[in-house]
Amino acid sequence: MGLVDYKLYCFEGMPKFLYASCGLEDHKTAQISFLTTDWEFAPFRRNDFKGVDQLPTKLDHFDEMIDIARKLSEGMHFIRVDLYEIEGRVYFSELTFYPNGGFMKFEPEEYDKKIGELIELSVDEE
Repeated sequence: MGLVDYKLYCFEGMPKFLYASCGLEDHKTAQISFLTTDWEFAPFRRNDFKGVDQLPTKLDHFDEMIDIARKLSEGMHFIRVDLYEIEGRVYFSELTFYPNGGFMKFEPEEYDKKIGELIELSVDEE
């Protein structure tokens, strides 16, 4: 399968879901699937990439990845934490504030709203 990138979507310091992507060096053959933090396929997908055919084997250090994502996203309304697991070690890739510039579509379409509602914004009233 090659190198797999794990992108954890964190809201208010809590990873809520992730996607596993492989083959991103060639967008024509790349595969991306969303997973829950319970390591199951999520009920939504991207419409611009093919999904993975089978649920990937759960990572040995997935709990460590969740802990890292929690720490890095603490105090943030939203951030995506990108990590790798290579030869039994977790590696940091990047933090992303606006995946796809905020224009990524989810299928089914109702997940655009459901996922957006995970962001808790408040207005200070003075």
